[in-house]
Amino acid sequence: MSGFIPREFIDRVIDQSTIIEIISARVPLKKKGANYMACCPFHSEKTPSFSVNESKQLYYCFGCGAGGNVVRFLRDYDHLEFSEAIEVLAEHLGLQVPHIGKSYANQPNRRVRADIYALLQQAADQYHQLLLKQPRDSEIIAYIKQRGLSATIIDTFQIGYAPPGWDFIKNYLHQQHADADSIAQTGLVSQNDRGHDYDRFRDRLLFPIRDKRGRVIGFGGRIIRTDSDAAKYINSPETPVFQKGRELYGLYELLQSTRQIEKILVVEGYMDVVSLAQQGITYATATLGTATTEEHIKRLFQTCHQIIFCFDGDNAGKKAAWKALETLLPLIQASWQPRFMFLQQGEDPDSFIRTHGKDAFENEMAQAQTLIDFFFSHLASQIDMRKSDANHLLIDLAKPYMQKLPPDSSLGVSLRKQLSRITAISSDELNKLFTPDTARAQTRKVYPLYQTSTRMRTSAWKAIAYLLHYPQLALIAKNSEYYLDTPIDGINVFIRLLDLFQLNPKFSPARLVSLWKEPQERQKIEEIVLTPLLITDFQAIKKEFSSMLNLFYTQQQNQRFQYLQMIMDTSGLRGQEQKEYVKLLQRKS
Repeated sequence: MSGFIPREFIDRVIDQSTIIEIISARVPLKKKGANYMACCPFHSEKTPSFSVNESKQLYYCFGCGAGGNVVRFLRDYDHLEFSEAIEVLAEHLGLQVPHIGKSYANQPNRRVRADIYALLQQAADQYHQLLLKQPRDSEIIAYIKQRGLSATIIDTFQIGYAPPGWDFIKNYLHQQHADADSIAQTGLVSQNDRGHDYDRFRDRLLFPIRDKRGRVIGFGGRIIRTDSDAAKYINSPETPVFQKGRELYGLYELLQSTRQIEKILVVEGYMDVVSLAQQGITYATATLGTATTEEHIKRLFQTCHQIIFCFDGDNAGKKAAWKALETLLPLIQASWQPRFMFLQQGEDPDSFIRTHGKDAFENEMAQAQTLIDFFFSHLASQIDMRKSDANHLLIDLAKPYMQKLPPDSSLGVSLRKQLSRITAISSDELNKLFTPDTARAQTRKVYPLYQTSTRMRTSAWKAIAYLLHYPQLALIAKNSEYYLDTPIDGINVFIRLLDLFQLNPKFSPARLVSLWKEPQERQKIEEIVLTPLLITDFQAIKKEFSSMLNLFYTQQQNQRFQYLQMIMDTSGLRGQEQKEYVKLLQRKS
């Protein structure tokens, strides 16, 4: 089990981290009034609009809306997952990250993992230096020249060379005083049937695999000699720091090349990534020779919403592409833009770009199919579309995949529309075919009882602003149930904040932002927290806040009265509802 990080530890890391220290190490900040300012690292601008508040431990850009706490900054700036950002902050604070539910039987502690990372980096440095020291007439240098790799690209990817011997790296690491157990956990050595250790990588061009933090976690090795019977590529085995199904080769280098990533190209091999980068396409990454996994997809789309999967045009490539689509389909979100690119049979990105150049490759990439186009073209290739029953066969093939999507998802709607065009069967008929009977139960029609006014929307968010700047105001309010169902934009946000601050008026804004799930609401909260109030007198704020509470309660009562009035006009009131209606009527009178 991978386990999860306890909420208490996350809160501790957020509370103890200094956002100014973390951000200023990456972005130059200048003090301006109560805040620190800079040009936003998340969009291009000439006038600074990126604001960091030390007391509230939050940042916000008034230009593009990027904002959050120190964890959100690390996730967006360093392109880390949530747990990775917590690990970076914990390491900065000298804390070890605990994991609930994790089996520690095969999981080394933080110190042991740090030792493994250090040994892998030493090995990468040694392999790299060995490549640089190769004679000009050596076979390895001839191979590199044939591939057209420059010294710059070799340094960028820290490409190295493992010599033919059986114990080069084993002896080197022993000389660095590494013990046998630590060396074994790096995956750099293997063991034969007689228990003797030997180097896993021998006479191969080596590609260090780095995680998003730049740490070497494993290697890929390519054979050089054409007369060898060995496998063309081999990878490091699974280790405490390397899981092949999670990692993407070249992702770290991609993230270092640009801050604003517009698209990512997913290819199959190490040399594809390196050759593309050599020609100026620095946004490619590879899946380490494995099928595309859920972890790959989540990591890719977390980094960028436009992902282009590039495959060979042969049957194997098309099967791999369809496997990627099957993995992607249940995970897809509305903002994701996956595309599928197929090169001519016999070509791969490495050979294509070296033969035809960058412009030709990008022209091919521009022709990449959308998910919808690839979905139907692949299914149609399995049917003789000239036959009379072709449409029904296509529907039968598409149905199990389309039913994995929620009926109201944008992709589901688009797939149905396209299938309707292809088969000339109406969308309503398709909906009947794809929607289970149990899900077609008639839902109660909801009538809008009250139209929210602009004034009321302003009042709600103004009250939220007062509450965020002065959480102690929550103590003068009634329980949140008094404001439930109030027909005001933002009332749900207000109620959640009220519940939170009534329990703990000292709850920090940085921790609050880390808990908030809805992106649009979170962004609005971040902006409010870092925007000074027009009124600074607390007594005046308290008086206006009390008036707003009365207004909210009155509107909630009006909403309830109108609801009971509707029930009385349709089916009649009974028991407690009748008593409540009379009470509200008397109050209105």
